Amino acid sequence: MICLVDGQVANSIDVHDRGLSYGDGLFETIALRGHRLLALEAHLARLYRDSAALGISLPENSVIVDELARLTQDTSDAVVKILVTRGSGGRGYKVPPEASGRRVLTVQPWPEYLTEMRPSEIHAFVCQHRLGDNPAIAGMKHLNRLDQVLASRAWPDSDPFEGLMLDQHGSLIEGTRTNVFARFGDSLVTPELANCGVRGVIRQAVLDWCRRHAIAVQIRQLMPAELAAADEIFLTNSIIGVRALASVEGMSRSAALQCDIATVIAAALRADGVIP
Repeated sequence: MICLVDGQVANSIDVHDRGLSYGDGLFETIALRGHRLLALEAHLARLYRDSAALGISLPENSVIVDELARLTQDTSDAVVKILVTRGSGGRGYKVPPEASGRRVLTVQPWPEYLTEMRPSEIHAFVCQHRLGDNPAIAGMKHLNRLDQVLASRAWPDSDPFEGLMLDQHGSLIEGTRTNVFARFGDSLVTPELANCGVRGVIRQAVLDWCRRHAIAVQIRQLMPAELAAADEIFLTNSIIGVRALASVEGMSRSAALQCDIATVIAAALRADGVIP
């Protein structure tokens, strides 16, 4: 794994880093395909927006773009991660005035199993662990991923592709690493993320594409029981792109799930250079 810390080649950070101590930071995961960082502008826009909301200082956009170019110049296909923290600080939660944002950029091998995976192999289950409500940081891709870690500890032996996560009220919010869409007839539904969950870059790309093509999308509370009546369910993130589910474990259905709209959207976003 190749790594840059504040622009310098390194494989470690200060043990007093607030990202390590408190999860005080954010991250972006970007697909590098054919020497191209997909949806880079959208990823950086979210990173800078949410960093500003948390009061974490970052250098100018061009600095990170240049570092990404250095990091990936000899790589064609990979997973690139930008992790930013508030930087080093002493003991205690209060932000020290001298804290200065830190950025860690890494490159890891592209997961080839995604290329080989067939649609019929993409299954999900509903996680027992539930997300907590926190409107102040809802939507952000912050470093506090303990909910996803706990949900993943109870992964079924059948090893499904994804686990679907509910909030404390029993509403479907997202996957452990994905956003979720369900199609009911001609209308799409994706969960409201006002209290928890991540507003993914590809989720937004799907919403934008649907708006341009006059496809109705409801952003609302979505209960897991509703999925039994869905014609189609698909997942999105920057690495998997847009993937239709073949089934959800424990969900009784009279007909197989379809992949109609997912196939159309995936092809369109792939042609636009947004997803792999």
